[in-house]
Amino acid sequence: MAIIKPNNNTISAITALPAGLGGKVLQVQETVKTDVTSTTSTTYADMTGMSRTITPVAASSKILIIPSLFFGNEGGMAYHIQRDVAGGGYSTITAYTGDAAGSRERASQGGNWTQTGAQFTGTYLDTPTYSLTNELTYKLQWTAENGTLYLNRTHNDADNSYHIRSASTLTLIEIGA
Repeated sequence: MAIIKPNNNTISAITALPAGLGGKVLQVQETVKTDVTSTTSTTYADMTGMSRTITPVAASSKILIIPSLFFGNEGGMAYHIQRDVAGGGYSTITAYTGDAAGSRERASQGGNWTQTGAQFTGTYLDTPTYSLTNELTYKLQWTAENGTLYLNRTHNDADNSYHIRSASTLTLIEIGA
């Protein structure tokens, strides 16, 4: 089989995509959390082990963020995503939170149930308003309305087949624009 040399370049000499090839997956970064963690915080707090860093290879890239989380709780809960650009400090991605309305919690996703667990999977295409290839770090924060909120287990957590232990992930996919 012959080795193809695009535009007469070696494969290692190619540093950018040719024009017109937007929408391609350039890289994937993922965090998988299998252990159980919990919070009783009624204000947003970092979700232990649920952050990931990606350094875009192209300044015009977009980052597809896919959190997939299993929660168990005693009451209501919510989570949101924060982004840090090159160590400049975290800020909430407000484009992926609900609108402000009275004293209601603004969140990417949330809910209210008891005893059982619930799976939340979201997707958000982060379109930076800057043109850079600096390191981006995304982290998840969560809040419990009351009681204890668990990640990767049901609230009851009885030792039987219908109270599960699960895994949660945070996946970042760089999409060439």
